[in-house]
Amino acid sequence: MALGIPDLVCHHIGSTAVPELMAKPCIDVLGVVAEIQSVRDQASRFESLGYEYRGEYGIPGRAYFAMARPRVHLHVFAEGHPQIDRHLEVVGRLQASPEAVRALNVLKRSLADKFSEDQSSYQAGKADFYEQLLSESEDT
Repeated sequence: MALGIPDLVCHHIGSTAVPELMAKPCIDVLGVVAEIQSVRDQASRFESLGYEYRGEYGIPGRAYFAMARPRVHLHVFAEGHPQIDRHLEVVGRLQASPEAVRALNVLKRSLADKFSEDQSSYQAGKADFYEQLLSESEDT
């Protein structure tokens, strides 16, 4: 039982889940539950642990929580949501490919220099890389 939610299963995702990948000091966690409303109904439980509930935060069907210290982002989806497989596939592909990690590090450095004060553009700049990474996994 994670965070007091009986059916919450958590996966470490994001850059800190991939050895040698440049990462900000932030842990991204993907939570999977049977019913997303159960998490939304218990947002105050997460808030009592130091998380801020931010609703869907741009992704329909997600319950998103952020903690400032330590810096943690918790992305919770109901079983079957397409973002679950997407996040896990990206992490898995990167963990299996040092070449992809090196290429993403080069891209991240470039984007960080270009968009040091614009997080949205930084994130958008990585989107094509992730799409290509996922399409390559479909081709194999």
